[in-house]
Amino acid sequence: MALHLCKSIIFCSSKNPSFRYKSHFSFSFSILFFSTSTKKQAKNALAVSDFLLQKHQLSPETASRVASVLTRMKDPENSDSIISFLKENGFSKSQLERVVKTDPRLLSASLEKTIKPKIKIFQDLGFSANDIVDIISSAPTVLHRSADHRVTPSLSVLKSLFGSSSEVAKVLKRSGWFLINHLEKTMVPNIEIFKSRGVGMEQIIKHIYNFPRFLLHSPNDMNKFVKKVDEMGTCRSSKMFIHAV
Repeated sequence: MALHLCKSIIFCSSKNPSFRYKSHFSFSFSILFFSTSTKKQAKNALAVSDFLLQKHQLSPETASRVASVLTRMKDPENSDSIISFLKENGFSKSQLERVVKTDPRLLSASLEKTIKPKIKIFQDLGFSANDIVDIISSAPTVLHRSADHRVTPSLSVLKSLFGSSSEVAKVLKRSGWFLINHLEKTMVPNIEIFKSRGVGMEQIIKHIYNFPRFLLHSPNDMNKFVKKVDEMGTCRSSKMFIHAV
């Protein structure tokens, strides 16, 4: 194959003298373009890293991680405002680093349209400043979720189950998946599946605390699990029923 390709190139160059020139020019241009592009990316990444190191004294590890994903900071002033806003709202240096390392693209988000509205939802529902910081630090991607279609409905479901924002905060600190999933399509119907089998809410709530992602399976899968446990002969009135599932 390689020999055939070489013969073809030699044949073309002998038949068409300009072929050699054009091929050499194209190859040289590609190398030049690639080299220039690579240098530009490296320069942009270095600028991002320096911004985080010098301006906000974040660790070299964090700066390097963010720079590897966010190779270009389109609006440094916006990124600066986002970091400053998070600091003002109680994020410690370690929490801030966790947020930007987990989701570097947050530094390119809109402070007014994306980040502030999510913080306000928690504040309006009575979450303490410390709880808000802890929840977002454990699941930074929540800041990218739709306020109307995901965050608010999920918090409403959780508050109806646990009663207070402080109890909801305990669950969310264990797992931010509750704010990422459609609870109306997963947790709510799964709770009904167990209630219809005679499992009490107290036991269901206990399992949400201890196994946060347990009720986030699809209801179809949960029904299969329950059916399997029924086939095993586990008594539904037994406290071991939900453990068996």
